[in-house]
Amino acid sequence: MQLSFQSSVGSLEGDLQLPDGAGPFVGVVLCHPHPRMGGNVYNNVISAVATQLRRVQIATLRFNFRGVGKSEGSYDEGIGEIDDVIKAVRFIAGHDSIQKDNIGLVGYSFGAGMALNAALQDNTTKALSLIGRGRIGEDLNVRPDLPIQFVIGDQDKIIPQEELSKFESTRTSSIKMEIIPGADHFFVGLEQDAGNVVAGFFQDHFGLRISE
Repeated sequence: MQLSFQSSVGSLEGDLQLPDGAGPFVGVVLCHPHPRMGGNVYNNVISAVATQLRRVQIATLRFNFRGVGKSEGSYDEGIGEIDDVIKAVRFIAGHDSIQKDNIGLVGYSFGAGMALNAALQDNTTKALSLIGRGRIGEDLNVRPDLPIQFVIGDQDKIIPQEELSKFESTRTSSIKMEIIPGADHFFVGLEQDAGNVVAGFFQDHFGLRISE
């Protein structure tokens, strides 16, 4: 379902997809990689994750950051984009087909940084999955209640695994580390593997039991 919602710069383009069956559903917002490097809602990783989420009965909202596709505004150096994420999360939480208290957030690469900052600033998000995000400057204990999943490839030359490992001992709530064998930062050919572990994370957190 193609739609738009409002941010501080105007209208943002989005794509809300609901699973088969009767709602309301758990809802997850997905944030694409860097706009200046071709990132948009059609990104291979974001698309694959969205597909796997719907297979476990989770609704998905992909959206274009400001200045991408039909979204108004222009690139804001990763500042205004945080507000875009917050507005997307609040939008899906207010949708009639969505369980407003069961909202998740996924970000990939640049989108992971935006998702992390948005989740630390706004309590609507109840679980967070970060794909290809390693260097954390933010204080993760701002929201010690927030479960976080890190997903990286074991061949990722951009994200050193040791950057993530140190956070496992500093958090009071759950941090889950998922390493995808054979994957680099772009997950080419392994998008479904990333999608599966992300879907499993939210399925477990929100207590979804899907009958085959």
